[in-house]
Amino acid sequence: MTERENLITFIEEYAMDEIEGVSDALKIAKMSIKELQQNVDSIITYYKETHDTIISLPPLSSEAIERTNLRNRGYYMDNLWHIHDVQGKLEAMGYKPCEKKIAHHILKKTFNNEATIDQIWLSMEYAIEDAVEMKFNITKL
Repeated sequence: MTERENLITFIEEYAMDEIEGVSDALKIAKMSIKELQQNVDSIITYYKETHDTIISLPPLSSEAIERTNLRNRGYYMDNLWHIHDVQGKLEAMGYKPCEKKIAHHILKKTFNNEATIDQIWLSMEYAIEDAVEMKFNITKL
């Protein structure tokens, strides 16, 4: 990855909750490397000031870089599920943790069923209707 891509990836990873829409994303995309570095420095300063135990932010993991690459290719990456989610749900239900293989099976069954898929498509329709009502640039065929 280029220096520019690394800086943008860092900003996306550590300040995603501050990027609220297309206009914010476009501002970041139009920044020079110097401006991107200033933003990264601001993020690091913020973390140092607000988190006493953090001396410096960890470098981006290859997982974070891959998530950003997938996001850049159009995939929605902000709601990933992990076997730890299954383990937490098991515990909340009064069960002991299960093996990774079983947790993966539970996730697969959770997301590859007709009811979940139907609900996602329905939710997408509602989100599209909201975007149209908010006058986003969406037009009929």
